[in-house]
Amino acid sequence: MNRELAEKYLKNLATPGEAEEVLKWFRTPEGKKYLRNKIQDDGEELDVTNLNNNIPELQSNKMYRAIWSQIEESKITVRPYSFNKNRWAGLFLKVAAAILVMVTAAYFTVLNENQKPEITEIHEPVIFQTGAAENRTLRLSDGTTIRMNAETELVVSGSYLTGSREIFLNGEAYFEVKHDPENPFIIHSNQTSIEVLGTEFNVRSYKSQNNVQVAVVNGKVSFKNEIPGQEVNKLILGRGQYAYLDLNNGRFDKDDVAIENYLAWKSRMLSFEDLSLAQVCQQLFRLYEAGCSFEDDGVESLLITAKLSDPTLEKISEVIALTHNIRYEKTSKRINWKYSY
Repeated sequence: MNRELAEKYLKNLATPGEAEEVLKWFRTPEGKKYLRNKIQDDGEELDVTNLNNNIPELQSNKMYRAIWSQIEESKITVRPYSFNKNRWAGLFLKVAAAILVMVTAAYFTVLNENQKPEITEIHEPVIFQTGAAENRTLRLSDGTTIRMNAETELVVSGSYLTGSREIFLNGEAYFEVKHDPENPFIIHSNQTSIEVLGTEFNVRSYKSQNNVQVAVVNGKVSFKNEIPGQEVNKLILGRGQYAYLDLNNGRFDKDDVAIENYLAWKSRMLSFEDLSLAQVCQQLFRLYEAGCSFEDDGVESLLITAKLSDPTLEKISEVIALTHNIRYEKTSKRINWKYSY
């Protein structure tokens, strides 16, 4: 057994197949020893009093049963040794000195997987994560639904529904926010904030990229630049509008052309209707971080109409080239378009 896989499981990032493999390993002498050592190491860093004060007894019991059910379903017999029941609930999922965050995250995940969306209270920040090629849909206690794209981390603040509803995002997610004027919904991400009262919109904001993108399907949002050292700018976006913020210069770029393409990760569909190649290239840059250059005059003005399912940059380029009998040369970050002679 690869111990990195066990760590992945404890961080709630393992696939169902990987989780089953880890649980089976916990039955072996080596697995039991690893788990016992993990618990003992975690216990040295745990303030049991704080754990009991911050997690209500009812919630703690629910989390304990959810965790233990995984072991029982896989016929794993791991005893909590000298730890009591409440302490074991926290220790089992404690990872990298983040016991409370990971325990509550596991509770949310179990509720989501069993389609029981009602979550009554949040007492600590809650972290949700998705791996590569993994999507996850969450339903928060106020009725807000969040669909996370791959390689995304989302943190629900511990003060959620106490004056405001604050979310911290690294990655991409689609939000359907329940209207509640008494508790504004605010997303903090990559030196920006997006505030709404009730709407559907998409946010793309990976820390590895120097931009934040917002596409509004319904309703209205306030998109604010909070980059240190730069003037604070705010943009109001309504239904069918999209904005791109360049974090290098703090510049907003607003658009209302084919915004559904910015939801392609969710719909698995790209659609262009009488868009110039220059407009298509602008969207490809935003979606795939691949810029375009035009070797021959007039190429950028060619009109593109196409619908593509499960689009990739290579597939899109091939369709465009065949549509107008033009050629392209692609490097890792750029596509050069020219006429075929």
